[in-house]
Amino acid sequence: MCSSDLAASPQGVGRLGFTANSWASIAAPVLVLTGSADSSEGEQAAARRDPFRGMSGPDKYELYLDTPGSVHGLFSLGNEVPSQATLGPILASTGVAFMDAYLRDSAAARAWLTSNAVARWTGGIATLSVR
Repeated sequence: MCSSDLAASPQGVGRLGFTANSWASIAAPVLVLTGSADSSEGEQAAARRDPFRGMSGPDKYELYLDTPGSVHGLFSLGNEVPSQATLGPILASTGVAFMDAYLRDSAAARAWLTSNAVARWTGGIATLSVR
């Protein structure tokens, strides 16, 4: 087994000292969670995708929710926001699959992560990018 990391709505370039190279040396498997409405305190939602873009592979994943309900509070994984009931299960299921894949070394979970299952299940609201 190996270690893995789940980054829920990580900071983008230019915030809290993060640079374009801040994520380049991360070797562990990582799942980044973010979405089209994931902005906070002056940071645009697009910047929340910087960490995934800055990591080199392999074993890097980004779950992206393209919906107005993907507000920053959703990614605190416990904060009550109106979209928690509908979008929370997508975050939880993908997170469990990721942890099963890397902490339990589950071939079935890795296959799910690299399939198009989350996009089919959510009608395209969620996409899982892999490298």
